[in-house]
Amino acid sequence: SHGNEYDLSHLARDEDDSPWIPIDTDGGTSRKFYINVCKPLPTLKICPVGPLGACGVISGKGFNLGYMQSSPQVADDGSISIVYRNGDKCGDSSTYSTRIVLQCDDNPGSPMFDRQDGCEYVFIWRTSEACPIRKVKGENCRVRDPKSGYEFDFTSLKNRDFAITSNKYSYHLSVCSELKKNVCTHKNEESVSSCQVDGNTHKIAGLFNQMLTFVGDQIILNYTNGETCHKIYQRSTVISFSCHPDKHPGVPEFIKETPDCTYLFNWPTALACIPVKTTSCSYNDGQGHSYDLSPLALDSQNWEVELSTQNAGKRFYINVCRSLVQQGGSWKCPSSAASCMKDGDEYVSLGQLMSGPEREGDTLKLQYTSGHPCPGSSYSRSSIISFKCDKDKVDSRPTLISEMENCMYKFLWLTAAACPLNTSQHDECRVTNPATGHLFDLNPLRKAEDYIAYDHNNRQKMFRLNICGEVTNSGCSSGTAVCIKEGTTAVSGGEVSRKLLYRDRVVELTYEGGSPCSANPTLKHKTVIHFICRPPHMSSTSEDPVLIASKAETCTHFFSVHTPLVCEQAVTCSVQNGSALIDLTPLIHGTGYYRATDDAVDQNNESPDFYINICEPLNPIPGVTCPPGAAVCMDPDNGPPVDVGRTTTGPQINSITGEVFITYQSSTPCAADPQQNYSSTIIFTCQQGVELGSPQMLRLQGCLYLFEWATPIVCPDSTQTNGCQLKDSQLDFTFDLKSLSGEVQVEGSSGTYHINVCGSVVEKACMQSAVCQVPRSGSEMPSSSFGITKAMTMDFKHEEQAVLMQYGGGDPCPP
Repeated sequence: SHGNEYDLSHLARDEDDSPWIPIDTDGGTSRKFYINVCKPLPTLKICPVGPLGACGVISGKGFNLGYMQSSPQVADDGSISIVYRNGDKCGDSSTYSTRIVLQCDDNPGSPMFDRQDGCEYVFIWRTSEACPIRKVKGENCRVRDPKSGYEFDFTSLKNRDFAITSNKYSYHLSVCSELKKNVCTHKNEESVSSCQVDGNTHKIAGLFNQMLTFVGDQIILNYTNGETCHKIYQRSTVISFSCHPDKHPGVPEFIKETPDCTYLFNWPTALACIPVKTTSCSYNDGQGHSYDLSPLALDSQNWEVELSTQNAGKRFYINVCRSLVQQGGSWKCPSSAASCMKDGDEYVSLGQLMSGPEREGDTLKLQYTSGHPCPGSSYSRSSIISFKCDKDKVDSRPTLISEMENCMYKFLWLTAAACPLNTSQHDECRVTNPATGHLFDLNPLRKAEDYIAYDHNNRQKMFRLNICGEVTNSGCSSGTAVCIKEGTTAVSGGEVSRKLLYRDRVVELTYEGGSPCSANPTLKHKTVIHFICRPPHMSSTSEDPVLIASKAETCTHFFSVHTPLVCEQAVTCSVQNGSALIDLTPLIHGTGYYRATDDAVDQNNESPDFYINICEPLNPIPGVTCPPGAAVCMDPDNGPPVDVGRTTTGPQINSITGEVFITYQSSTPCAADPQQNYSSTIIFTCQQGVELGSPQMLRLQGCLYLFEWATPIVCPDSTQTNGCQLKDSQLDFTFDLKSLSGEVQVEGSSGTYHINVCGSVVEKACMQSAVCQVPRSGSEMPSSSFGITKAMTMDFKHEEQAVLMQYGGGDPCPP
């Protein structure tokens, strides 16, 4: 109804792909779901055969949850519903069905099991793939896809003429350039790119331009201002390039001529394919524990791995569950790579996507394989990324742990995204994200005059409802949150509740205990409202509830509300300074707070206390009631605490002084100038040492509170190695491991490891080795060196607070 187009094709999994595995946070249930979009499920041994859209494995048995039999439908609120019906038998008279509700979001997202409604399983999927298609223009025969960031480049087709014959006409086309052949030359002053030829009659069908338009999954080149046709039209040509991975570059195909003399061509070509591969980013252990790494999947940039001082000349780029986003400039990482290393001017693929995450011990593991060849070997480079749960690491980055023979690269990522997904339920129309502690408050949505919504299938049916409050003057009894009116009747759609439920980035409010259901008197009317983050480009969307579905057989009504109140914007807590990335995340307090005091701030000889956190809101402070969401809070000697800083865009670099600073804005009016609000700026200065430091108040400058923070975090980082000693310049501290000299033995699955971190092991077969594997007695396998002492390197990992020792020059790895 709004004229929007949608393209879900990038969510379709092919037969050789892994299916989507929805998140399921209902603990204690032995089940796992598999779904697909626009195509049947890839073959799974445990699921029934056939063109299934969804399958459920419940208590070890696979069930058909619906066949692909219908097309996606768009609701009034812009969400898209896909329904799979006629699955296996459910009860005595029904069959299982599946409903997937896709909602526009800024991130790729993962599907999530929402509820079972009778015999229907309902899944919610907030994803950028469900956003309306946007038209994008590009110049110089290039255009960029706004979703993936990939730039299509058709310049290789320039300066070539392509001839197509259809019936009595032949057409000559050139892409982003002028025709070279001797056609349509009767107007020498024109630059012709499309020409229609009929014997000796030549007609200009479009003049040269290099403007490409990206719409949906097609790239369009439009040549206009051709010669007059039928006395009133000007000839024009439209070439639609579509993806065909096996055509290099393919040839144009004539489609038809429109009544207004526009010549339409389709051109299947590999140049129109987006080399972006995605995979399922969630993991479900089948016992009600789900994990979702999709918040780490980027679609406009890539993660840069924390640099090691031993790898100063290298940079590593990673994406999660999708291939790397292609960048401009000198970027040359292969488009198929999900992990890439820049070594000087050379870009090397460290692996491609193969499958989604797997659980291994207490970590999630992603493995990328089939990268560029390893030096001097028949193997290909690969990457293993281990994700470990740390609820305090909301804005962290991966760290390179080891680099084995320039072939196998291992990364560790401490992140809240690797924590098991939880549900959280609060009263008073508020709820927190259990992983990040972010508080959502929907009280501002409560209205005095009620919301009104209509059933789009029956305009005589009106819903009067409120958010966390009762409706007024509705004809329903007091305490009713939803009143359904049709003609002269009025029934309750549910009683007031102020209890919000948070489940994997979705906030939900349920009203139960309504009037008896006419279709099934054992049931009562129930209303479920989902609150969805309204992305910036959808700012015109109303915050009024929109009816999504109303099920007559169960008397359950579903609404959605798009509102910025449930948006949780992650703040980047790092800033690039030339080739170095300055990361302030070690300063973030996950549970406590920083405190600063200065006697000179207040003009009335009072000395307020300041409570501060970095990049995140303050945690609860016993005895101090700082406003919720504040990151900088002033607690005066008299009066309640005041918010003097809450929102920030993250750290920045002062281009003149080179200092790192972070500024917080608040909504508290300034006493000195009520037209302004208070703000706070923290300037970070280098102070080497092992202590992270703390903020100190400098002064109140008008309405700006100014702090200084001396910390080693912003100091240049380098290390010096001398034997078994390592000096870290940022900490100004020397680690001396000489006392660890001496041999230790560690039992392994195939033998015993002999280790001497600061010397050589005694084993004769491993001369000069620091690490040697000695097989068990009776084994015919020889001892193997895993690295020699002379090829040892040392580094200090600030993220893990650990010294890393690596040994090269070991024996060849057996095939």
